[in-house]
Amino acid sequence: MWEVILLWILSEEVAQLIIEGGNEMNYDFRCLKPSIGYEELAEFIDLPDRILKSIWAVSSICHYNPGSNILREENPRWATYLILKGKVDIFQVFINGRRQVVLHLGPGEWFNFIPSLKPIGDNCVNVSASTYVRAAAIEDDDFRRLLRQYPEFAYYFLLNIANQVQQLIDLTATLSFLSTKARIADFLLKHVDRAGVIEWTCTQEDIGDRVGTVADVVGRTLRQFVDDGLIDIPSRHCIIIKNWKGLENEIK
Repeated sequence: MWEVILLWILSEEVAQLIIEGGNEMNYDFRCLKPSIGYEELAEFIDLPDRILKSIWAVSSICHYNPGSNILREENPRWATYLILKGKVDIFQVFINGRRQVVLHLGPGEWFNFIPSLKPIGDNCVNVSASTYVRAAAIEDDDFRRLLRQYPEFAYYFLLNIANQVQQLIDLTATLSFLSTKARIADFLLKHVDRAGVIEWTCTQEDIGDRVGTVADVVGRTLRQFVDDGLIDIPSRHCIIIKNWKGLENEIK
């Protein structure tokens, strides 16, 4: 039954690709046309109802399980996505197989808009769901029409792009100027709560993908931080910052 739904929503080429290779490619999602609920967009988009209704009318609501592949560079293009719930990783895979996460996006942020704005070629990024993800997908032609028809929407979208560009600039500076050890310390400080605790389900490989290294190096660095009295790891998915100043000094 879901194959029929996909063929109705997606282009035939994309749907057939997913149906034939779904298990092997780790796709796990459902896409449905919404009938009601455009007000959900108001949580992320501060625009008049008439514009929100127009956006919702051309959206397909897609659901992805944690770890699912949402997009691959070689996949045929078809849509721009707005995250409604959950978080995704935007990443590149290098010729040696190494993976670098370049953006970690959450609710209210858009991805895969470059093919819509530059209508040549296939997808230019890889995207995976780091949590359960619910997203609104807008096909390329509809997305371009919305930008032309509603200047307010175009301006709002430019602000979202500007935020992502700033994140990419920060990442470039971090990879260029900080050592691997400093990047791991910086990552810990950016993800700690006010009590000095980090609780997560990500692996050392996930951290490596974010800071530009491999899991073994992350593991050795964390153990060194423990030996130096900077952090404590009381359980597999918990890190406690014991010496904030010392960890900050690792970045200098």
